[in-house]
Amino acid sequence: MRPRNTSPEAPFQTIQRASLMTGLSPGYLRAGVKSGRIAHVRVGSTYLVNVPRLLTKLDEEAEANSGAGASQAGQRKEAEDGSGA
Repeated sequence: MRPRNTSPEAPFQTIQRASLMTGLSPGYLRAGVKSGRIAHVRVGSTYLVNVPRLLTKLDEEAEANSGAGASQAGQRKEAEDGSGA
């Protein structure tokens, strides 16, 4: 039998190791895997999370959220400036 690749550089990690690598709770990852929101493969009874894809998705969501927040802040600033003039 071949030894398992348990290297932290491997793209697919168990939920527990993905939790340690990303800082996300195992429960959050498990729920995302079961709902299909988090990319994964199932090997027997073990779920392996595609960590690079998860990190990319989190980065995209963070950028989208920060862009929306900045846009809303700019609109509030414009509204305040317009009402005081």
